[in-house]
Amino acid sequence: MLKTRLITGMIGAALAVGIVLWGVLPLRISIAAIAMLMIYELFRAVRLHRTPVLLVPALLLTAALSAAVVPAEWEGMAVLVFLIILFVVLLFGFSSIHTKDVALAGLFTLFVGLFMGTLAKIRMQEDGIRLIWLVFIGAWGSDVFAYTAGRIFGRHKLIPKVSPKKTVEGAVGALVGTAIAFYIFGLCAKESLGVAPAFLGIMGIAASACGQIGDLVASAIKRQYGIKDYGTIFPGHGGAMDRFDSVLFVAPAIWILLQIAGRMG
Repeated sequence: MLKTRLITGMIGAALAVGIVLWGVLPLRISIAAIAMLMIYELFRAVRLHRTPVLLVPALLLTAALSAAVVPAEWEGMAVLVFLIILFVVLLFGFSSIHTKDVALAGLFTLFVGLFMGTLAKIRMQEDGIRLIWLVFIGAWGSDVFAYTAGRIFGRHKLIPKVSPKKTVEGAVGALVGTAIAFYIFGLCAKESLGVAPAFLGIMGIAASACGQIGDLVASAIKRQYGIKDYGTIFPGHGGAMDRFDSVLFVAPAIWILLQIAGRMG
């Protein structure tokens, strides 16, 4: 199992590097494809994947938002139109579609679409090819630090009802490790990024915290609906939600912090 995870992780990392370096358009297309897969997995988890009147609009808006196809000034209108569609579906499908179904469809779509959309927006910046690595370090680097610290020092369970294997020591190790990684990244790219390494260290703590929250949120949904993994597309890892749950939360955190630092156009 560990060998499979490592092989899948190495192949995934190589693909991620290749797509990022290839250009903005290939990355936006890839983000949209992954986001649509995530929506399908979430809908399947809550038994809504066989409700096309909810799934199809969700997939379309998710693709548009996650790839940042919708201009920022039109995003609000796109969301309003989508919500109106959902309420119309509820009205004409009241005998088979529950209010909870519509609420979940709306929440999941905005969650994945808007959150993944910040990843595309970061890459679309003038120096986005450098900035986007902060997201991956904050998400997957934090995972590695948490796993390593948990294996070595783990004694106290973090939230056992949600994720039995995660420990407090692993979480702290992730925060410290990611902060150091961000600081080193800042030292290496100080001139090009124009952001103080110390601020990047603080960003690392925030990114790791958000990534861990994303991981736990995805796990909480799985626990509530009695599933082990969201899918099987990534051998040893599960589905797209299992692999990108931390990215979902790290990307908007990095985007917001870069806004604060004045690094976003």
